[in-house]
Amino acid sequence: MTSSPLSRRTVLAAGVAASLPSFLSNPANADPVPEWQDVTPSFGLGVTWVGTPAFIGPHDGWAPATANGHPWGALLRWRDGNWPLDGLPSTAYATRDSSLTIADLEEMWLTTYGAPQATFFYDGSDWRAAEPPEVYPGSAKELFPRSLSAGRDGTAWLVIADGLSSKSAVFDWEEDAWVPVAVPLPQGAVATRVGVRSDQDVWVAGTQRVADGSTPAGAPLTLHWDGRRWRRVQIPPVASGTPQGITTVLPVSKKLAWAYRSNPDVVQNHTLLRWTGGETWEEFFVPQVNFPTPALAEDGQGGVWLGGYGRDFTRYVHFREGTWTFHQGPVRKGPYDIVEPNVSGLVRIPETQTILATGLVVSRSSQSPHQFDLQPFMERLN
Repeated sequence: MTSSPLSRRTVLAAGVAASLPSFLSNPANADPVPEWQDVTPSFGLGVTWVGTPAFIGPHDGWAPATANGHPWGALLRWRDGNWPLDGLPSTAYATRDSSLTIADLEEMWLTTYGAPQATFFYDGSDWRAAEPPEVYPGSAKELFPRSLSAGRDGTAWLVIADGLSSKSAVFDWEEDAWVPVAVPLPQGAVATRVGVRSDQDVWVAGTQRVADGSTPAGAPLTLHWDGRRWRRVQIPPVASGTPQGITTVLPVSKKLAWAYRSNPDVVQNHTLLRWTGGETWEEFFVPQVNFPTPALAEDGQGGVWLGGYGRDFTRYVHFREGTWTFHQGPVRKGPYDIVEPNVSGLVRIPETQTILATGLVVSRSSQSPHQFDLQPFMERLN
């Protein structure tokens, strides 16, 4: 497959990063830059955290949340541009490490990553625990949810792994229970992420913990299920050999998927990956910004948005057809002199061009590390 010029390592390393204008600049002949708007007031007072929203249509969306007076957490429901809050019952809970995954009105999963006994299922009337079965003897307290994804056809997959990513297991949802899936991972590899569009479009991403043949230890890997067979889709190696991981994998259509490769500890080689049906991912080094684990959302037009950390305002990067553009969110203020908003969730509302972003504004004092404040935010494009 022939990559576009901007996807080539040499061009990005030698030219693009050096020639791009300042972060907020775009070419003079570019279309007007769309503005991100602050819509935080849409979910009212008392909310202390909002996770990534999940939608099944332009009028049906929810977001996990924590809020004063709701010890088990809450869900925000999208209604006419506002987000009224409903507290969760004691049969489920949400924290700042939770995510919500929705297939339809009668199939929702709430998961808290990195915690035991933290997966719950909603059947249209009630929430209940939905823990996966133990796959390794004595592993129930060692393996925690790492990634959960579902398609609109009701297909849902879950990845659990231990804290060192030395053990993992993959499950799909069948008849109201998690069932182990025999994913053909290479020897010495573990699964860490899953992305689902349908039962004929499932991605499993992982890391090669122990070197296997030509694959070095620390290298990321991806496997694709097309409904009939598994196929390994190759990821171009990092020239420096630095260990990398896949933080996100996002299937969009039968022959389009996005993924993000990075090492949060190394400010190098943060890479957007695009798959268009071939044997190998195309790579596009993210220029000019340090986004080790950005939120990611497809834009409905063949491109993708990335959201991350900023000082005084959020930062966004958009990529489509080989072109990067850079955007900022609204300027934010806090009770202390250092204000650092960070985007942790991005999603496109189905059947629209509207993108929603969620995250936390960290305000801290330069004089005292013990003085800080956390406030949730929501921003909207289009």
